[in-house]
Amino acid sequence: MQQQIRIEKECPVFIAGAKRGGTTLLRRIIDSHSAISIPPPGWFYHYIYPYLYSYGDLARSENILELTQDCLDLPIVKKYWNIDETPEQIVSLLPEKSFRGILSTLSRIYAKKKQAASIWGSKAPGDAFWIREVQKDFPSARFVFIYRDGRDVSKDLKEVNWGPNNIFSACMVWKRHMESIRAAKKALKAGSFHEIYYEALVQNPDEVVKGIFDFLKLEYEPAVLDFHSNATDHFMTSSSYHAKTNQPITDEYVGIYKKLPLFERQAQIEAIGPLLREFGYTIEDEHREVGFWEQIRNAEEDDHGGLVLKGGVEFLHRLKQKRAEKLSRGIWTMDDKKQFIHKTS
Repeated sequence: MQQQIRIEKECPVFIAGAKRGGTTLLRRIIDSHSAISIPPPGWFYHYIYPYLYSYGDLARSENILELTQDCLDLPIVKKYWNIDETPEQIVSLLPEKSFRGILSTLSRIYAKKKQAASIWGSKAPGDAFWIREVQKDFPSARFVFIYRDGRDVSKDLKEVNWGPNNIFSACMVWKRHMESIRAAKKALKAGSFHEIYYEALVQNPDEVVKGIFDFLKLEYEPAVLDFHSNATDHFMTSSSYHAKTNQPITDEYVGIYKKLPLFERQAQIEAIGPLLREFGYTIEDEHREVGFWEQIRNAEEDDHGGLVLKGGVEFLHRLKQKRAEKLSRGIWTMDDKKQFIHKTS
């Protein structure tokens, strides 16, 4: 049965947006539909995909097993996906020996926990930088992009314990995600993506969510808006920074940037004013010049901290050590890395 899966025909749903931009709320809503299963974010494209060249020929048993093990060791996958199968068992289920074969198989194993779910999905803000590669891997994938006011996003980011330490750097995070989605849309197939605004979602949820399921060609189930009373994973209850999505939908977090001091609001406009206007947001505050030294020190302050998934630093360090060891064994070469970067740039 598993061997008959044709990845080109699968229609997974990928949610993309900025960190603290409403992606978790959207995941919980869509995941509450009986036909769809979207697990906690695995960050496969963030942690694994950039280094695929280092695994060598995946037709070789030891290489595909190592890639599978590394995917299972992703911090959130390991802790929250509850996959009992061994790497050997997973490889035996692969429709093909590839990264996308592993992602598809792990996602379908997770989806089996939800009896009626026939569609799997993915939500990880880091996917925003790999949208073109996602569509290449899954040609029939559908994308739901969610946009939220960058001023609210940056305030939210600055307040979580893993986020940037200053408002300017937080604005840059939102800017990178929005510019990536904007650029990637040009390469996507017509009709393969649907766009919503966080503000519209929380102020008029019925209409916006019906639109999402119309796009996905699924019957709307009103119960999806009651997602908070029917948690589908333990990730939500253990992550304090996602606690707000354990409550009914509310618009009280729209416009929270107005609580910031004027000095910081003006820095926001300096950083992302043009992009805010491009996405249709109204700007009331004037910008202020954020000089060279302020910008450079803001960047340095957050260069080695913030935005790191719990356990992610240790995971990346282990992968780095393994890549160096495989390089010494000739599993991959610098030419492989050069070709990969050229292909994905």
